[in-house]
Amino acid sequence: MTQQENLPALELSRRIRSGDLSVVESTRRSLAEVAQRNPTLNAFVEVWSDAALTRAAELDHKRVSGESTGPLFGVPIGLKSNLCVTGQLCTCASKMLSNYRPTYSATVCQRLLDADAILLGRTNMDEYAMGSGTEYSIYGPTRNPHFASGPNAVLEGYSPGGSSGGSAAAVASGMVPLALGSDTGGSIRQPAAFCGVYGLKPTYGRVSRFGLVAYASSLDQIGPIATTPEDLELLFQVIQGSDRLDATSLSREKVQQVEATLGHKSLKQLRVGIIREHAEQDLAPTVRRALEETKEYLKSVGATLVEVSLPKQAQAIATYYLIASCEAASNLSRYDGMHFGHRAQVPEKNATLEQVIAASRGEGFGAEVKRRIMLGTYALSHGYAEQYYQQATRMRQAIRQDFAAAFAEVDVLLGPTTPAPAFPIGAHRQDPIAMYLTDQFTVSANLAGLPAISVPIELTNFQPDESRLPVAVQFHAPPCGESRLFAVANALHERNQSAKLGAEA
Repeated sequence: MTQQENLPALELSRRIRSGDLSVVESTRRSLAEVAQRNPTLNAFVEVWSDAALTRAAELDHKRVSGESTGPLFGVPIGLKSNLCVTGQLCTCASKMLSNYRPTYSATVCQRLLDADAILLGRTNMDEYAMGSGTEYSIYGPTRNPHFASGPNAVLEGYSPGGSSGGSAAAVASGMVPLALGSDTGGSIRQPAAFCGVYGLKPTYGRVSRFGLVAYASSLDQIGPIATTPEDLELLFQVIQGSDRLDATSLSREKVQQVEATLGHKSLKQLRVGIIREHAEQDLAPTVRRALEETKEYLKSVGATLVEVSLPKQAQAIATYYLIASCEAASNLSRYDGMHFGHRAQVPEKNATLEQVIAASRGEGFGAEVKRRIMLGTYALSHGYAEQYYQQATRMRQAIRQDFAAAFAEVDVLLGPTTPAPAFPIGAHRQDPIAMYLTDQFTVSANLAGLPAISVPIELTNFQPDESRLPVAVQFHAPPCGESRLFAVANALHERNQSAKLGAEA
């Protein structure tokens, strides 16, 4: 299958159901695409070819025998390497879990199988989902499928974002039409923006976290990545729903109750909040232009634009990294080389337990993971918990209140996903703070538990000195307001298609 022949998931599944294409043939084409493109991109770190083809044959037999088929029938899907699948490696791109094979599957993975999808393999990620560039991985960095031209191009290639960069690159390059990532502070939306695809961070609790290796439990959320809003919604509907194995998942009754209070609004009835604080931010010219073109389009189709304020936005990034690091220090304390994870071979004959644990954690964790464990441990230590962690939790509540006040006036919020397009690989390797700031517009949704979506924007024209790297905007909605996000994304998708056709004419 050439890249031009790649189909959205809905269309691919329709053709398979109609008999125009067999599941085996479709799966082989996806595997061929991975074999051709992955050596350059490093989006997949493991491909389950034999298992995928065996399952494809089973699904072909199911169709021929006249059995009912699921909504993702025959669709190949990439899985981030922190999602458990029975018997398959789940390394989190870390030496600490380099040999870990879970004996159970994540709820989302089981729901994919129940929907008749094909699990094609594991995608690359930042170690334990801690990173914004898919560079902190034992498998090496992933490259963005978009190679910028012009004076801003670089030989080494561009970052796909992180930590779900492998999933975003796999979808953007056409290796798979769909992929799952996890989003702790923007790890679905930022890679989606960098790679020019759609990415959704669902409401906290709408998607089960059972079988997701935890980074920061109160922030983590599994979500979909796709090339169209329709495919994004399809995958979301398959994986969402309550789960008795996850005590934090929202019940169906609760979701329906909240959705009923939100009601349904057409685009003409929609009040779109423009965040005042973003006007003061230093945005790349193409990102600012994407925002302006989006606002003009929304006005042209009848939406009402309303300026709103999120006063605590400036404190969001510090609040996020304190809370996330504290939870990471707690969650990762179990990996000591004795009960869980990599065990170091300590040469001293009479090595103490503490020495073995220290050596195991020293070898098993990478530099960025160690940095966040140390930050979290310090912030939770005696005498500093009140000064740092407790203050961060109070600021988190203030950020939630800011959003609640904004949503009393508007239906969705519009802002940038990232301050700039993709950066060159290695550009922030010596400056972790600069890497952290690429998430400055995405972390708030996780702190407040809100749904948010990254929507790629096709610019109407480029200046001669600008690269053609993808740019995107982001929309937030109230809790359980995913339907509003899909409606806006679908409208902008149509606008993008028209803009693309105009550029090619």
